[in-house]
Amino acid sequence: MSYISPERFIDDLCIRHHILQKICVEITYRCNERCKHCYVFDEKKSSSEELSVNQYYSLFDDLRKMETLYITFTGGDPSMRADFIEILSGAVERGFAVSIYTNGIGYSEETLNEIINIRPAMMSFSIYSGIPEEHDEITGIKGSFKKTLETLKKVKSAGIMITVKTPVMTPTLKGFPAIQELCEELDVRSEISYFICATNRGNISPTKLRLGNVEKYKQLMKIARRNKELYVPQPRDIKGAICGAGTLSLSVNPYGEVFPCNGFNYLLGNIKDTPINEIWNGEALNKLYQLKFEQLGDKCVNCKWRDDCLYCLGSALAENGDIFIPVEESCKIARANYEFRLESLQ
Repeated sequence: MSYISPERFIDDLCIRHHILQKICVEITYRCNERCKHCYVFDEKKSSSEELSVNQYYSLFDDLRKMETLYITFTGGDPSMRADFIEILSGAVERGFAVSIYTNGIGYSEETLNEIINIRPAMMSFSIYSGIPEEHDEITGIKGSFKKTLETLKKVKSAGIMITVKTPVMTPTLKGFPAIQELCEELDVRSEISYFICATNRGNISPTKLRLGNVEKYKQLMKIARRNKELYVPQPRDIKGAICGAGTLSLSVNPYGEVFPCNGFNYLLGNIKDTPINEIWNGEALNKLYQLKFEQLGDKCVNCKWRDDCLYCLGSALAENGDIFIPVEESCKIARANYEFRLESLQ
């Protein structure tokens, strides 16, 4: 009998019983950094349209009834909401495993202590380079690297699980090895994203930061995966789903709009007028379930890199206006993954 990890077992169980396992809650698009790669920088709505604390409490109550396990709070940056502690407390008190994804620079010492006392399951911090100047150049805020690291260390010392999230960009290549060394030194998890996406409104300016080169991706993979067990992907089921969007999780933006994920601008409904359970079981999401990998056509179906491909419906829609037209950079990353694995076995 083959080994199945606890995570995979829970995933399979939730899929089998159509349980909404986790939800990403973007509580604001306001941010105290001005990152060059941000996928929401062209958002124009007013903060007055954001969901209220009571509206979030109603959402959490509905999610409890649906047996949802995980909530991730992100933005923008959660620290930009003066009532974030109330929202966070409401989620933890209702029994969810709560994660916070933040840049870490906007919390007063008092607020940070409150967060630590509430005991979220995990906090994730964005660090773009191990070289402070490179990181600060991306965020547009001088001293942001130092402040993020100070917050991370304080949360880590309190015994809360930490993840460092790093999107790969051309301007930060020099500092990439230093991030891995920092994570090893601090004994925190490193999560690398090799794909820079366009904004949800289709602005492609962030994509100019992409590496655009298979060999460069492979070089970074060697650094990121050194001394780690070689990852072997599951064989692609061409009659299965194209991606996991909406399979186990949903995303709610600051205004109550619900999407399959925060990178896929396919509106499913709004919790201001439709309960989340009705959206989860609604026709719009059901249409997404009907999409199969084989619908991408022969180029993708017969591609030798398909098992290593993280095909993104949202990026295809944002950049190409068509979910069935793959983004070229995704193909390069899939090829890099494939070749890296083969070369590692030699």
